[in-house]
Amino acid sequence: MWYSNDDDIERDLDKAFEAIHMFNWNACSHEEFVEALTRLFPPLWQVHPFREGNTRTVVMMMTLFVEAHGYSFDKDLRKDGRWILSID
Repeated sequence: MWYSNDDDIERDLDKAFEAIHMFNWNACSHEEFVEALTRLFPPLWQVHPFREGNTRTVVMMMTLFVEAHGYSFDKDLRKDGRWILSID
């Protein structure tokens, strides 16, 4: 697993957010939404800009994001320290 170097954090965040913004979230099916979410949000997490709380921050951002698009995100589903996504 790679994380951004200190000098690359801003560039890598810009790239990750640009990819998220370029996808047409409002014109996709539920399956396409889930596929795009699982493909486009991990690079944001991989930037790892904070000393602590990166996972919690990205999970909260994803929760708010899916809710803003009319889905629910069951953040209480955890298994063996890994987040399991359930998007209804």
